[in-house]
Amino acid sequence: MQTRIELEAELTETMQKQRSRLLRLAQRRCRSREDAEDAVQEAYLSAYRHLDQFDGRAQLSSWLTRIVINAANDQLRRHATHAIVGISADLEPGTVHPEILHDAAPTPEESCARGEQRVQLQRLAARLPSAWRRALQLRAVDGLSTREAAQALGLTESTLKTHLFRAHHHLRRYQRLLGSAC
Repeated sequence: MQTRIELEAELTETMQKQRSRLLRLAQRRCRSREDAEDAVQEAYLSAYRHLDQFDGRAQLSSWLTRIVINAANDQLRRHATHAIVGISADLEPGTVHPEILHDAAPTPEESCARGEQRVQLQRLAARLPSAWRRALQLRAVDGLSTREAAQALGLTESTLKTHLFRAHHHLRRYQRLLGSAC
């Protein structure tokens, strides 16, 4: 078991080595680079604050990746619920400015469609063998690299890639069958 000082040193090193990858991961989830940078910064602070909760079952980089994903999701939720509208004195009364009025949140129809797609995908994924489903979860949902996901599952990278290929193939097939049945 490592001491707190050793863990802090390893965490700092991991943060430096993984910074660009973690930033890209956060950017895929956030709306802007600034939001992604904020999410990564919040994740770093959270990781330091909760370093005593790291139990060593996963790699430190995997643990940090999960924290970044959660921070990016939190950042996205914050912006979705707090739309900021700037009011300017230069606006003339009676003038419509769609860029100010535009709400970036999805419409109720879009939310409903996404929800239905998510439920359908979850049902389809539930039909997959558990090894394929776990591989898909770690790569597609949790955002782990191929190497990290393979290590987490105790597989070789080529075996993980085979599981992912088969999972994607079967999901597409299930989706086509479901689509033709409707």
